[in-house]
Amino acid sequence: MQQKRRWIWCSVATALTVFFLVFTLTVKFVDVQKDGTQSIGWATVNFWWRDIVGVQSVWHVISHIVLGASFVALGVILFWQIIHFCRVRKLRLLPRHWWYFYLTLVALAGCYALFEFLPLNYRPFLVNGIAEVSYPSSHVLMLTTLCPLLVLVFARSTTNKIWVRLVTVAGVVCWVLGVVARLLSGYHWFTDIVGGGLLGATLVAWYCTLTA
Repeated sequence: MQQKRRWIWCSVATALTVFFLVFTLTVKFVDVQKDGTQSIGWATVNFWWRDIVGVQSVWHVISHIVLGASFVALGVILFWQIIHFCRVRKLRLLPRHWWYFYLTLVALAGCYALFEFLPLNYRPFLVNGIAEVSYPSSHVLMLTTLCPLLVLVFARSTTNKIWVRLVTVAGVVCWVLGVVARLLSGYHWFTDIVGGGLLGATLVAWYCTLTA
């Protein structure tokens, strides 16, 4: 049963990886049109979405608050781990899923850095006179990775089903609100949101594969 579950997750993770890579290529080469000095893929969809949404500072602030809350939750988890390690003082006693949790966080940081140094496109407008990298949306990437990861790690760290349900609901609400807020903020092209979601889901799927 465990082997079957692992193969299922491996198939899902592989499919998401391929889908993300293909989608990223289409962002660079499909329906490319000029927007000022930069070229935007999926231009018809992206320009249409920009015209509908515009720039909504309130949703921009909400997206920051939600992402901040997820980082606070991550900080609490890491602090709890430090306390636990100080008590046992033996890394070999650390459950396997924790090592993969940290590995996924490193992969998340690596993906963020990669797209900062290899920009595919920039925001729909200048921010303080600066063209900022926008693909994939870092907010959506982090929320789509952190919210499921924190829920999964918490569920494996306690047997209290009530707390697990509460944390699961909080994680889902945080993720949905954060992604919707980022989508409506107007700080990203529509494809930036999709790319961030796909990459985040890919990282979580590989974590589930390794811990299945």
